[in-house]
Amino acid sequence: MSELPEYILPQLLTRSVNLPIDKLRGDVNELLYKELQRYEGYCNKDGYIQKNTIELLNRSMGEIKTINGVSYVVYQVSYKANILSPAEGMKLKILVDNKTKMGILGYIQFEPEGTMKESPFIVIVPKEYFTSGDFDKYKQGDSLYVSILAFRIKYQSTSIQVVAKPV
Repeated sequence: MSELPEYILPQLLTRSVNLPIDKLRGDVNELLYKELQRYEGYCNKDGYIQKNTIELLNRSMGEIKTINGVSYVVYQVSYKANILSPAEGMKLKILVDNKTKMGILGYIQFEPEGTMKESPFIVIVPKEYFTSGDFDKYKQGDSLYVSILAFRIKYQSTSIQVVAKPV
C-alpha cells in the first residue's frame, strides 16, 4: 500500500443508519454499505471523507422504530474510512487556479487530472504573505508550497476551506 499524505488518516467511525422497512430486501450489509457511501466526498465533524474508502466493519442487530409514521430498522454501524483533515502548520503542495488582487486561489490536486472542482481542499494564499516580487511570478497551473494558517470544515460541504502562507 502506498504511503498516505499526512492530511489523510484512516479512522474508525460510528453512526446510526435508518433503513426503511420496505427497502429491506437482500443482504443487509450491502444495503448499509450503500447508505454509508452517500457520505463519501462530503465533510462531517471529523473532516472530508475520501471517496471509495468506506469499509463496513460491524453492525448492531437493528431496532425497529417509527419516525413520522414510517417504520425503520435503525442500525448502529462501525466503519473505517480515510478522513482528510488539515492541521495548522501543515505543509501542502497546491496548484494555482486563479490570481486576484486579494491573493492566490489554489487547490490540492488529488487525482492526476483533478481540477479545483474535485479537490477536497480549496486554499487561499493572501497577497500580503508574499514578498514584493514573488506574487507576480505565479500564474495559473503553477505549483506552490504553502503552510496552513487556518481552515474551516463546513458540514456536508464538498471541500475544506484553507488559509495558508507560502513557504
